[in-house]
Amino acid sequence: MSNHNYCEQCGEIINKEGKFCTSCGGVATSQNGDLKMSKYKKIEKLLFTYSGCITRSEFWIGTLLLVSFPFIILIITKILAIFLSENLNNPIFNLLIIIMASYQIIMIYSFFCIWIKRYHDLGYSGWYSIINFLLFAIVEKANTENPILVFVPYISFVLLIFLGFVKGGKGEKYEKLQDKDY
Repeated sequence: MSNHNYCEQCGEIINKEGKFCTSCGGVATSQNGDLKMSKYKKIEKLLFTYSGCITRSEFWIGTLLLVSFPFIILIITKILAIFLSENLNNPIFNLLIIIMASYQIIMIYSFFCIWIKRYHDLGYSGWYSIINFLLFAIVEKANTENPILVFVPYISFVLLIFLGFVKGGKGEKYEKLQDKDY
């Protein structure tokens, strides 16, 4: 028997004694909140919260969601370039550039949320996600002739494999942090 309830609306973990969710005010139930949570709420919880743990499959789903959007925008941009015959001063291109710049800020935050929760599942502190960010930020500079930076893409790839394929479930202490009211 579990020692906590779940919110019917958002799926958050609530203490066993709690009757209402502190996040959204929903009613507590003993059933797993993920069963009743909508797909939108699941994606929102996956991409925009950094507490708790996620499984390997949730890690890959979040990563694919974040990586696929820029490719869709790129395809739209290429199609528009064909129809607008290389008129790059068109306001549509400017709008797409603003969308991509805004998305990159959201994407960095969402990647941090995914990495932190995945590290929690593996039993590590979420602060290790800073290593991921630094490695991926340096990958762009790896094309220089600095011999040390040549290995950075390989290190970041190994780290991605580690987060995506190593079995988790060691993050019980991080799940318990969700039960506490701060």
